[in-house]
Amino acid sequence: MMKTLLFLVKTGISVPIFLPRIYIWLINFLLLSGFYTPLSAQISSNSQIDSVITKARSYWGIPHAARSNSGLDCSGLMMRSYASIGIKLERCSRSQVAQGKAVKRDELRKGDLVFFKVRGRIGHVGMVVSELGEAVRFIHTSASAGVKEDTLNKKFWTNCYVTARRILF
Repeated sequence: MMKTLLFLVKTGISVPIFLPRIYIWLINFLLLSGFYTPLSAQISSNSQIDSVITKARSYWGIPHAARSNSGLDCSGLMMRSYASIGIKLERCSRSQVAQGKAVKRDELRKGDLVFFKVRGRIGHVGMVVSELGEAVRFIHTSASAGVKEDTLNKKFWTNCYVTARRILF
């Protein structure tokens, strides 16, 4: 049995393709399971990540303040930044670490959340702002300097690093 499938090709033109039902099932499986991401989703995702980073950087220099209107804490910065594109993150870093998909440290890219141990448990989060292959830079809130960027290769952050999560993929 044949079915018509509208497929969006790289040029953005919809082309009817006739495929057996098993191929349509396979394509749906690959798309839904995350094994394959269509080009249009990758482009959308990259512009969304840039928007999230731009939003986070708009808070540059705002003082650190846990759950207050006069400043931001680390998880609040992530929550507000991702909310700018309609993605809801949990309020605290210990809850945010359960969201998204786990990412290896050597695969970090823009938009990934990096989590750090504070007093023996996850207690700090930042967002990667550097490109894959560059030294990993992330934006976060610092008690002394407010919203700022740091590098993951500093000894302090290397020692505290626990894991990373990809929210947009």
